[in-house]
Amino acid sequence: MDDAVDEFIDLNMSEAAAYSLFDKYELLEYLSEREDNLNKSALSLELNKCKERLLDEFKGTEASEIMKEVLNNHMNNDIDLPADYSLGSPYPNPFNPVVNIPYDLPEETQIQINIFDISGKKVQTLVNRKQSPGRYNINFNASHLASGMYIVRINCPNYCESRKMLLLK
Repeated sequence: MDDAVDEFIDLNMSEAAAYSLFDKYELLEYLSEREDNLNKSALSLELNKCKERLLDEFKGTEASEIMKEVLNNHMNNDIDLPADYSLGSPYPNPFNPVVNIPYDLPEETQIQINIFDISGKKVQTLVNRKQSPGRYNINFNASHLASGMYIVRINCPNYCESRKMLLLK
């Protein structure tokens, strides 16, 4: 136990900051493995930035080679950015009352995703902001709406697409 304490005390501030950064890296990697509504591409970009900073921080220390080996063994180092815009098929379809809507953005862009009823009336805006490139999945809860056909529409400066969804209660 004393050896571990001595080793920690012997760390200079740069090494201590690098270990803290490594904790952040592990947290980001954990988050990128989850299946929730996370922008995995953005997390992957942040992981790569964190990896580069870690390698710089540990450069010239005894832990440098070990850190390189550890970081190169991590699986999420490749960035999986979509090549094109797309609005995936909502699932499940028909749905009751929640539906997942996948979409891809190949570049940072202003995006708007709206839900319309069959008559063309907008019933809800799901997204209206600038987003970074990546693969996204947004949930739409239609518990406040009547059964029927609905349209999801994605609008970007360079892309526009619509898909039908059927709400069955």
